[in-house]
Amino acid sequence: GITGFTIDSSSTVNHILLTRFSSPAPVTAVEYDFTGITNPNNEGSYFVRIQTYQTEDAAGPASDYGGIAFAIASPVSVTATVPPYLTFCAAQSIGGLDCSLATGQYVQLGELSSGGPTSGSSQFYVATNAGVGYTVTISGPPMSSGINALSSMSVPDISRPGTSQFGLNVVKNNAPPEGLNPQGPGSGMPNAGYNTPDAYMFNSGDAIVTHNGTDIGRLFTVSYIVNVPPNQAPGIYVTTLTYIALAQF
Repeated sequence: GITGFTIDSSSTVNHILLTRFSSPAPVTAVEYDFTGITNPNNEGSYFVRIQTYQTEDAAGPASDYGGIAFAIASPVSVTATVPPYLTFCAAQSIGGLDCSLATGQYVQLGELSSGGPTSGSSQFYVATNAGVGYTVTISGPPMSSGINALSSMSVPDISRPGTSQFGLNVVKNNAPPEGLNPQGPGSGMPNAGYNTPDAYMFNSGDAIVTHNGTDIGRLFTVSYIVNVPPNQAPGIYVTTLTYIALAQF
């Protein structure tokens, strides 16, 4: 009986193992290599019939025979995609580096006084797999009450009680004590002008954080400072600030 037949479509060598089971002769095996054969490589099923003869020229009846079937299938391709993502949220407070724990959209600074600064804070969280990184900008007017507006701090400056000032930064401060340094496993940091403790600035449209690579997650705390002169007009002073995060994929 024929027990083995190897076909390799990448070569022209086929190997045949023939095993004899005829009784009473003992089981014996012989092996043959056939060269100069072009093996198939097209998809489909193939059938091979092999016969052996006792004569060298295959004359006379066959002494043994066997059948072999094999199939060539199309290759299997395995692909996977990592989708681009940008996670971003802004709120008064974000717990546990998790946007689902973001709470509040209103920062209450209380009563303004010429005797000292008034401060408050909010937070935003950003993470992305964008290879070129991300930019977070802030836009909006300074605080105002009707036609009476505070002065934006166009360049970094310290708190100066008794003057008109509206500014912010993204680090921990001592004067006044407000804010936190960036937190989380990521590596993004505030931009120049917004990264110096006790120095504040605000220009609508500024990029306050820029990071030039992927970032697994970073929590930023924005500290706001307000000073007013003694003759500041009374009223309820408010502003709405918009944070925009843009990733570059």
